[in-house]
Amino acid sequence: MKNKILIGITFSLLISCSVAAELVCDEKQAEQGIMPAIFDCANVEIGIEDKKLNIIYKEIIMLSNEKEKSFIQQSQRAWLKLIENDQQFVYLIYGQGQYAQLRTLEVYLEALKVRVDQLKNYKSQLDIGY
Repeated sequence: MKNKILIGITFSLLISCSVAAELVCDEKQAEQGIMPAIFDCANVEIGIEDKKLNIIYKEIIMLSNEKEKSFIQQSQRAWLKLIENDQQFVYLIYGQGQYAQLRTLEVYLEALKVRVDQLKNYKSQLDIGY
């Protein structure tokens, strides 16, 4: 029962976040022009994916035994360090300026999406008891 409630809350939150992001991005572009809107929209999308990641991560922690918790915590710390290093590398190779900043945001957003999918997969295995 607890898992069904969590799934329902998670699903509702994710749908409302996606709709909100689209509305915010449209408004920003109309008000600010294209480049500031792109940065704002990227940050909105990052916020949404970050929320998804945090929700799923907390659900995994709740479903995990002590050994599993230890491993997922180590995995998450390593993933965060990898992302930080990737962002620094992208910023170095693209130089300074708006393009480098935008590429760095894109790298982070894509990494978040991949990690969310990974955590969903891990959670599904915990849900069925493997």
